Amino acid sequence: MIFLYHTFSGNDESKKPDLTFFQILLDSGKKDFVMTSYIAAGSNDGNRENNLLSALERLKGICAVTDVSPLYETPAALLFDTARDDWNKPYLNCVFQIETDRDAFSLLRELQKIERDMGRGEHERWSPRVID
Repeated sequence: MIFLYHTFSGNDESKKPDLTFFQILLDSGKKDFVMTSYIAAGSNDGNRENNLLSALERLKGICAVTDVSPLYETPAALLFDTARDDWNKPYLNCVFQIETDRDAFSLLRELQKIERDMGRGEHERWSPRVID
């Protein structure tokens, strides 16, 4: 999964919504804010739809999922001429909108844990993935 976008929504009226991303990270120990983030997810290995559903259920365990885009299919991209033929599998993709009080780095660590728990380990660059 890819961390795409992280926005600020303050619960405290004294906080200005124009805080920079880095100021928010410095204040990450405070729990008086909620971040809206958009997480792009894709799968091109195994049962792609079930993989995305599993990622969604796991994501619900760490944050509030407030919306999910429709699923869409895209061809595998950036394959080298030397890539194996079985790597040329289309991706099934979606975007999750979430709300969280985690800072960006904490959220990234949790997303990477979901990937590992779902079986994404070390792999060759551009090879098919259960979840990305």
